Amino acid sequence: MAHLNINMSQAFDENGNEVFPTTVHTICPIEYAATARQIALDFINSQHGEETLENMLNIELREIGGESVTHILCSRNDYTHGRDKQLAWLNNENHSWICADNHDGSLEANHVKTKFCTISGITQSELLSLLNLEVCN
Repeated sequence: MAHLNINMSQAFDENGNEVFPTTVHTICPIEYAATARQIALDFINSQHGEETLENMLNIELREIGGESVTHILCSRNDYTHGRDKQLAWLNNENHSWICADNHDGSLEANHVKTKFCTISGITQSELLSLLNLEVCN
């Protein structure tokens, strides 16, 4: 597990590099849900210890006004080095539907909606608005 040294308003990773707080959103089309959840579980457990599959990508989404689930999402607070470790983990996966790049508010909606993607630098509400998605009740 990574070690953070926090000094007043600054945080540093185990190598002394400054890191910054961020919210990391991970989104995936529903058709890849089973594999994506396992990938997410393996990553989280490699970094943070014991977690369970049912907690992975557990927010179901649909098109605004739609009825069926189209995507799954997980949002978590982390630091930029945690996001970068997730991207490196995804880069080692061999699936054409995984995107191992970080996306932010300038994202291409169609790309993000068709891949297992990581987005940071925007709120969950902003992300859902950009993608024309809403949380299923």
